[in-house]
Amino acid sequence: MNKTTRTVFVLCFFLLTLSAQKRRIIDTRQQQGRKPDLITIKQGDQWISSDTLLFFGRYNKSMYLAAMDSIGIQFSNRKYNIMSNAIILEPNKDNGRYSSAYLGVHGKGTILYYNGHLRGDNDYTKTSVSVTDSGKFIIGKDANIDLVFPTYNNYTRQIWVNGDGTGVFEIEKGFIADRTDSGRTDEACGSLRFSNAILITHDSISLPAYFRPENRDKRSIKINSHLVFENQHGSKWIITTTDQNFIGGLYLLKSGTVETITNLTISGRITRWDSGGFDPYTNWGGISLQDSMLTLIKTGQGKLIITGDQLYAPKSTIIIEEGELVWHTDPFRENIGSFGEKSKTIRNGRHLSVEITKGKLTVLCKQARIMNLKMKKESVLNINTTSVLSGDTLMCNGTLAMISIPETSPIQLLQFKTILGRFENIRMAAPEKGKQWDTSRLYSDGIIQYIKK
Repeated sequence: MNKTTRTVFVLCFFLLTLSAQKRRIIDTRQQQGRKPDLITIKQGDQWISSDTLLFFGRYNKSMYLAAMDSIGIQFSNRKYNIMSNAIILEPNKDNGRYSSAYLGVHGKGTILYYNGHLRGDNDYTKTSVSVTDSGKFIIGKDANIDLVFPTYNNYTRQIWVNGDGTGVFEIEKGFIADRTDSGRTDEACGSLRFSNAILITHDSISLPAYFRPENRDKRSIKINSHLVFENQHGSKWIITTTDQNFIGGLYLLKSGTVETITNLTISGRITRWDSGGFDPYTNWGGISLQDSMLTLIKTGQGKLIITGDQLYAPKSTIIIEEGELVWHTDPFRENIGSFGEKSKTIRNGRHLSVEITKGKLTVLCKQARIMNLKMKKESVLNINTTSVLSGDTLMCNGTLAMISIPETSPIQLLQFKTILGRFENIRMAAPEKGKQWDTSRLYSDGIIQYIKK
């Protein structure tokens, strides 16, 4: 390479580097006499920018306003768009304390595929994505989403997803949510929140998760991870492609749906730890319906398997429309006290009612304590012979199936104050030779036994 060629090469490299570092400031503050910045990608337009996008300020402390579709960057071009831009937030603590990124995807056929590096981790940021009118936002497998908030004891921040019941937020298979290397670094996507939007996930590593040091002590690592339905009823989580295991907490502050095309295991546990001078922090792992009179609908042919903790506010309901709900843990938790994001004090009680329409409920824990169980004609109740399902009222129908062969007799399977109706079918493995099953006490006492022929 001669001197002239080398000089041209160096100059080109410098210009490319300068171009790559170019920042485009998007001021989303709500100020008198000035509208927040809005970039619209309408029909006929295509996103081609490679600038680093620096969002400055925040429109409003609430992240679920209709006005959010009129700030930031909004796509409605009915095309497939790829955004590889780095997204950062104004780091100035005084002026940019609440800086937040705003992206919107609107209209059937409008897709935004994001595979850049988003740093949504400064102070009280609330990065917002709006998906309406069948628009779809996809986090690409090579994207890096960092929501960990290092200046406030390393909590994870969130992405807030606002929808109209048709918009989709999808996480591509292969995306890595937790990049902390078991708590050694502060880089993770630990929390997602949904208001009447659809979430689609394809594998376990893409689910929101963050291994957080306790009080910055990297010798003690715990989970700071949650996926939340809130603000408006109607959010749906679709699990597909592979079986998945969620180690965090699914919180319902509004009613929603879990559709298991493949199997989903929720294995999160309630974890409390010291927060270094702040209030002790609780991660509500497992599954919890955190406000009264909420409903979770289970659809899809796959299983929803609960091996983690469960918490239910009064008058909670799970409706099994398809597939199978499997309990490895008791839905009733003693000494609830104050729980959930709103710190409500919940008195002890069997707060959960279950309705099975065409699906199955499988009980594998030693005891499962609920309020009521209502079964329809095409429903199935599977119960281990070492388990007891108890509550106030059982409305029998459909099929009762015993999972295992008991070693002793009689066996207490059901323990309800009131048992109404009859099972259409009772499936039990054949007892040992010379004996037969006796179900004469099933509807009065919830007991079955085998007797001599």
